[in-house]
Amino acid sequence: MINGEIVFSISDKKEIHVEFPNGLQPTREINVGDKVVLGKVAPMNRWIYKELYEGHEGFYNTLNHIVDMLYLQREYINCLIREYDEVGITIYMRSEYGQMGFTLPSDIIRKCSVLDCPIHVDILSYGGVAE
Repeated sequence: MINGEIVFSISDKKEIHVEFPNGLQPTREINVGDKVVLGKVAPMNRWIYKELYEGHEGFYNTLNHIVDMLYLQREYINCLIREYDEVGITIYMRSEYGQMGFTLPSDIIRKCSVLDCPIHVDILSYGGVAE
């Protein structure tokens, strides 16, 4: 079983001012100098919107929801890409097993290409693979 989160984020050394026309709010904001993980200090400001998922169906439903929501705001997303250093989507996947995979449906690929922001995939395994 896979689980994880899908994150849309904006990062820059300058302050981030975002007002989505649809009212989308961050689930977290990080400022330069904030302590984040293991005492590390944030080198950039970050505006983060995150949704969790569980299982393959949850993954596809969450990814589709986020991409659809951003696609409706594509002109604003394109403005953000021109204004800030990093604007993108990160897919985090976790599993107790070493092998996992997914397919991106063509409609999601088309919408993401219009958004013109990168998609990062981080796959994390807890190493429970049986020989």
